[in-house]
Amino acid sequence: MNNYDKVKNILGDKILVIAIEKFSELQQQLTKCLRGKMNKEHLLEEYADVLICLDWIKKYCNLTDEEINNWKEKKNERNKKKIEEGIFR
Repeated sequence: MNNYDKVKNILGDKILVIAIEKFSELQQQLTKCLRGKMNKEHLLEEYADVLICLDWIKKYCNLTDEEINNWKEKKNERNKKKIEEGIFR
């Protein structure tokens, strides 16, 4: 049994709640960066947690790499257009 399956067996649907909490913890670290109070170790820890949670969400919601990559391409193209049009904010 892989780590995700172990976590899913313990948390069930709460796995998404944990992911949301971890996103919030990264958000907190990013606001500290903006205020000039960055703690690189804390930032790295929360960043790693979010990467793990993104993998959980991918598995939980049955998202494929192909689907994700297609959306990343679409979003990058939208951003590129907005930059070229001078409306990227």
